[in-house]
Amino acid sequence: MTTLKEGDFFGELALLFIQPRTASIRAVDYCDFYTLDKDTFAHVLAQYPEFATHIKEKADKRTPQTTQA
Repeated sequence: MTTLKEGDFFGELALLFIQPRTASIRAVDYCDFYTLDKDTFAHVLAQYPEFATHIKEKADKRTPQTTQA
């Protein structure tokens, strides 16, 4: 189990690697959630290459087999 903090994210693996979501979450306190559909996510990554690199590095750490893709 992992506890996410402000600014953390989840669900990127499903969007990056076109696979089913593998995570479930539960809030322990009030929080705001924001969602992006696949097209919007791709647009954001294209517009902000540094952010795209950050997301992909996190994804690689979460799923070691993705580094071979």
